[in-house]
Amino acid sequence: MRGHKALIAAFMLSASATVALACAIDLPNQLLDNRGDTLKAPPANLFAYEIRRLINVPKDDLKPKEGQEYHFSERTKKFYTGKDAVKQALADGIAVGLSKEQAMLLSALEDAGDSNAILAEEDKLPADVRLYSAGAVDYRRGQIELAAQRWQAVLDLPEEKRQLRTTHAAYMLGKIATAEGDADKAERAFALTRDLVRAGMKDPEGLAVASYGEEARIHLRRAKKLLENGFVPDEAAAEYAKEIDAAITLYAEQVVRKSNSGFASLRIVAQNIIQNRSTLVAAAQVPNAQRIVVAFILARFYNDVPDPNDQATDNTDDAASVGPDFTTKDVIETLAEEGERHGEGWLADAQWLAALAYREEEFDLTKRLLEKTRGPLASWLNAKLAVRNGDINAATGYYADAVKAFPTADKENPLDEANRSLLVGEDGVLALARGEYAVALEYLFAAGNTYWRDTAYVAERVLTVDELKKFVDAKVPPTNGDGSKPWGVGNLRDLLARRLMREGRHQDAFPYFQSPETRQHAMDYASSLKAASDRWFSIGRAEAWYHAAALARDAGMEMMGSEEGPDYFLWGGSWAGGAWPQEEEQIDSPFVTDGEKQRFARTKIEPDERYHYRYIAADLAQRSSELLPPRSQAFAAVLCKATEWMLQTRENDRARELYQRYVKQGAIVPWATHFGWKCPDPDFDAAPKALRRQFVGQVRHFISVQRWAFFGAILVVGVLLGWLIWQKRRHKHRRASAWGRSEE
Repeated sequence: MRGHKALIAAFMLSASATVALACAIDLPNQLLDNRGDTLKAPPANLFAYEIRRLINVPKDDLKPKEGQEYHFSERTKKFYTGKDAVKQALADGIAVGLSKEQAMLLSALEDAGDSNAILAEEDKLPADVRLYSAGAVDYRRGQIELAAQRWQAVLDLPEEKRQLRTTHAAYMLGKIATAEGDADKAERAFALTRDLVRAGMKDPEGLAVASYGEEARIHLRRAKKLLENGFVPDEAAAEYAKEIDAAITLYAEQVVRKSNSGFASLRIVAQNIIQNRSTLVAAAQVPNAQRIVVAFILARFYNDVPDPNDQATDNTDDAASVGPDFTTKDVIETLAEEGERHGEGWLADAQWLAALAYREEEFDLTKRLLEKTRGPLASWLNAKLAVRNGDINAATGYYADAVKAFPTADKENPLDEANRSLLVGEDGVLALARGEYAVALEYLFAAGNTYWRDTAYVAERVLTVDELKKFVDAKVPPTNGDGSKPWGVGNLRDLLARRLMREGRHQDAFPYFQSPETRQHAMDYASSLKAASDRWFSIGRAEAWYHAAALARDAGMEMMGSEEGPDYFLWGGSWAGGAWPQEEEQIDSPFVTDGEKQRFARTKIEPDERYHYRYIAADLAQRSSELLPPRSQAFAAVLCKATEWMLQTRENDRARELYQRYVKQGAIVPWATHFGWKCPDPDFDAAPKALRRQFVGQVRHFISVQRWAFFGAILVVGVLLGWLIWQKRRHKHRRASAWGRSEE
């Protein structure tokens, strides 16, 4: 076609103008990517969870106030970061209960460092504020005894005159007593600090919670003083255990009130206990010491990060090693031996010691410990031992026992929330290994959002669509909103809807879409496909095919995208590649049945290409073009759009094929140099005119090429018509002659 060769360069330029489709994805853990390792892996609670199990939920409302990265000041209405945040938070705490003028005056007087000047402001500052601030100035100047007198004077004031600084005074008296070595006095002062706050005194600095740590430090120091060259003498063992127990209890009181420092301090206590056999044996006489040692060692090998709402961070990288002189194995054997020596019931939590032994691959010891305990963790560990022995039936029974054994109170539950989800999820893994696919989905779905990818795999690639529909109808009610979930988490109703759309069961799919907008798109798509088959005229059918194609391209991810490969709806289409982890499972894995493999093959998405709905859109657009006059604007525009969609998908070969069809059949249009790049909407209204012009042109072309045959045909037709007319007239004349003779 004349002029079309000039368009090739422009097309190749547009073909190179594709966008990057990949971005980094932080993939969550999965259970099914390596099922053998999943079922054999040792469990481990968060260290923070184990600490909270030591203490009852507090009934008071004491809150910590620790170092923070940013601070919003209600007084200045500004945000502060870093050191400025700490400084401003302290200033705001001092200013609590004071007017702006009083706070400015007090700050200036404290900066001047004259305690007598502060005391002189009787008319401008409350009595407890003057006494406390004067004592603070004296304390900074090294006049400790005078500072203590000032602070004691605060406590001696009538209650109505010591609302603002009583807590501060009691806390600082405890600090002074600690420094002077009067532990009993210090403990009384710190206990008083907490009692005052519970009674309603101001505590903007969180000193009540901090006092737990200060008091705990006293006991920890006492315990260290009992050591001789790092070891506990036999005669001091009971006292050492008593002091360690007190320190653990007080630090745990901090932790349950969401204190970072209490959490870090307990890690230090655990490290002190496992210095050597003597410190471990002595401390282990109290159950709490046993618990934090085992929990600490287990947690060190995992990403032990508490719930962010708890404001406690467990940075495992700074944990000291156990050994080399006293190793993890030594800790396990020591506790186990002490348990044997003291008899049944001495071990505080044999289940978790068994978990530690299991992790160290001391399987015989694990079995012996499990024989002496019951509970969900014990059943779970027995299941893992059964898996290692290849006894899936026994493992199934133990998993069922573990799930049933959940107590309702968290303090009684040896498993944190993550482990509870993991246990249920592993039950789903084992159900897959038994070929119980619907049961596997039930367990994985119950395990929660953490294992959504595994849930999606079973729902999309293992169950039949009718099995999935039955499950969703029974277990997944519709939501009031749009069904949105956190990033990387999906919705089974939407997954089912998209799967039904892919299988052509459009009417069944509509009720399961959570988004009204997507539901409407799906309904319009189905209506367009029906119209493409039902309309009488080719232009109308072409228009319907194109409308379906445009919907498939623009809303295809939401209408029919696969949860993971090849479309990765789960990541909003951002994940650039990779296969289902299950495809990488070893062929001879005992945890993947032949039935699962067959089901996986039968549910393959077609075409098995990333953004597969774009290929469907291109196919529909091509069907539309086949019904359009090649010389029409609509023909060129439809192919242009299809080419654009393929270029966006980096399917350059398919794009080139569509473009070449336009080059061979279509008319030159003003936007041809941007073909596949900037495409107008097809003008279907003008297509009938083009169809008529095409017909006239084809007739003229035929006459031009076959003119002699055409004129010959006309001559023959004329002769034939003339002969027929002559025959008709002759016949008529004969009939007239015959009629005349009959009348004679």
